[in-house]
Amino acid sequence: MKTTVFSFPFFVCFCLLCSSSIFSQNTPRDSLDYYAAIAETPKSENDLQNAYHFFLRYQEQSQENKDMNAVIYSYLLLSNIEFKVGLYNESEGSAVKALGM
Repeated sequence: MKTTVFSFPFFVCFCLLCSSSIFSQNTPRDSLDYYAAIAETPKSENDLQNAYHFFLRYQEQSQENKDMNAVIYSYLLLSNIEFKVGLYNESEGSAVKALGM
């Protein structure tokens, strides 16, 4: 009887250690998250250009797959990038396309 009482706290500690290591693992970021973060806060000169080209391709692929949520998301990010670059008319056009869907 004493061994079960004595081993129970060790079992609980072991379970907590295992579960905390499982839950604290970083989730891998895919390219969509990466370029969305770059579009929000560019770190170098070419970041906005790379993100713009990525979202153009992503928007085309999403239209082929008929994924309208992804198309709208890509239009909004394209609009954001165009605004940051100074293409205000194009930015407004992309935002209107996103709102029109």
